[in-house]
Amino acid sequence: TVKKVEKPKVKIKKPSALYVRGMEMLKQMKKEFSVLRCYKPLIIGISHFLHERYPDTPKRVINTALHIHTHNERYLTNLVKGIGRFDLIGNKQESVDEEASKKAEDQLMQLKQKIKNVRAGNKAASNIRIQNQ
Repeated sequence: TVKKVEKPKVKIKKPSALYVRGMEMLKQMKKEFSVLRCYKPLIIGISHFLHERYPDTPKRVINTALHIHTHNERYLTNLVKGIGRFDLIGNKQESVDEEASKKAEDQLMQLKQKIKNVRAGNKAASNIRIQNQ
């Protein structure tokens, strides 16, 4: 007879309610702002403009949406390229300084390593959080 080898059960972590609301908010903001759809680097302090734009939305939800967006591989890649920082309308407001570019490059390397670990099935290594320095 052939023995069945049981694979260890992997418990998939359910996203938090805050994360889900942040994702929904990000989808809504991407519909309104092309700068978000194109993953262009945002000006420092963009959250204040978004809080004014969405006064009925809790700040925590908007900040979560921004966190999800700014930790995306495409966003970090554009930040490393140094194409500048943009306002919500899409106008270039300032350049990306060298320190921000270096930090984004480090975060991008960590993100790519995490993705590689997840694809390889290395669960322990995939739980490592990306460092914000």
